[in-house]
Amino acid sequence: MEEKGGKILMNNMRIEKYFSFTTHTLYQVFVNKGDEIQTLVTHNARVVELWINKNIRVVNSLIVGLGVQWRPNFIRGEHRHPVATLQLSLGKYCLIFQILESGCCIPDRLREFLGDPRYTFVGVGVGYNVMMLSTDCGLRVANIRELNLWAAFKLDRMGLDKAGLKLLVKEILGVEMEKPKNIKFSLWDSPELSLDQVAYASRDAYFSFEIGRSLSARY
Repeated sequence: MEEKGGKILMNNMRIEKYFSFTTHTLYQVFVNKGDEIQTLVTHNARVVELWINKNIRVVNSLIVGLGVQWRPNFIRGEHRHPVATLQLSLGKYCLIFQILESGCCIPDRLREFLGDPRYTFVGVGVGYNVMMLSTDCGLRVANIRELNLWAAFKLDRMGLDKAGLKLLVKEILGVEMEKPKNIKFSLWDSPELSLDQVAYASRDAYFSFEIGRSLSARY
């Protein structure tokens, strides 16, 4: 076990890497005026199983933020690169599973979790993300909600049906959010993700969860 400090300030966020093990690394990501996300980054199937089993008991939420990242295409017409990471958020607890780095070794517990119809996996573009997970990894996600369509219906604001995550975060949570393109289009298949990448992926999954939780509480 190695303890590390490294801090970085990015768009009103702070991230700290505080423990690094051979199988996973733990981070604290601070967003939204001090809200803390505890992020675990791993390529190890057993660690993924332990994270799911522990946090579904702790959080007791049927809403889960979901996102994926992949290596960008820099050549027009180039075939899409496979999914590199899967992000899951249960509020303050975030998992970043490095699927490519794992050799596409998908734990059975993850398959069970994603395929459990009791849970609703939410995000902007979540349908496309789920299609990629199915095509690249054979993963089935039983129940999803597109946040922009859900927000347009719940708030009776049809203009939100094509909103991106940045706008939804502002309109529903009252938080200004930045999505730097240099991070979005970075090399997500790198063996070790940068602090910026960890912060970006954690925040996206976390805000997806928070929007989903807010919408589910509205009548």
